[in-house]
Amino acid sequence: MGKYTDRQFKQRYCLDRATFQEVVDKIRPSLEPAARTNPGGCIGGLIPAELKLGGTLRFLAGSKNLDVADLHGMCEASFFSHVYAVIDTINLHFDHLMRFPTTQEELEEAERKMTDNWGQNFRGVVAALDGLVVKIP
Repeated sequence: MGKYTDRQFKQRYCLDRATFQEVVDKIRPSLEPAARTNPGGCIGGLIPAELKLGGTLRFLAGSKNLDVADLHGMCEASFFSHVYAVIDTINLHFDHLMRFPTTQEELEEAERKMTDNWGQNFRGVVAALDGLVVKIP
């Protein structure tokens, strides 16, 4: 992630570096440490909160899970556990600002609100931030 210019970083993560770091600092205590090793057979060291958040943001923006896992140094088997842990942690720490839908009922209600407000082109969409449409797997 450090290899990107500020412009490239913002294009990839839809946050500038300072805001990204603020989010990481807030959620880090709930996400670390977590080893790469998991029942799926991944072996490795610890995955820092920066990579977990970065991978989650890229995935929610529509990137393929294998591409995100490869780019952020995670194995496929542990990738989804980190995505859901990051979403749960964001919900915990930023509930007063935003909240990801987590139940089927919340997803359906969010989709209904999007289509009511923005039309049928937004069927299947449950959230948008700063022009970023979030894909729910």
